[in-house]
Amino acid sequence: MLRAVLTGFALLLVLYGVRAGATQNTQMADARCHDYRELRRQLVEDYREEPVSTALAADGRLLQVFASEEFQTWTMLVVEPRGFGCLMATGRAWQDLEALGAGARA
Repeated sequence: MLRAVLTGFALLLVLYGVRAGATQNTQMADARCHDYRELRRQLVEDYREEPVSTALAADGRLLQVFASEEFQTWTMLVVEPRGFGCLMATGRAWQDLEALGAGARA
């Protein structure tokens, strides 16, 4: 249950970010969007973040959360069908609910 609530909240953040981002100038939006394969490579190699959660949006975009157990960091991307990813949010203190013993309740 908790996992569903958190995933729903993350999707709301993404949708809000995409709508807010639509009003930003193109130069700023381009700075946050790159080839998905390159973003993934950097997250894995530089930050030791691996995909931990994925959701498909109604418009065909993919929401993907990467996290590092070692560094307790996380990154949220929205991946467009045409192959580029946009950085939506980053943070610290990532905790896996199952590792905390909340998996049975989530």
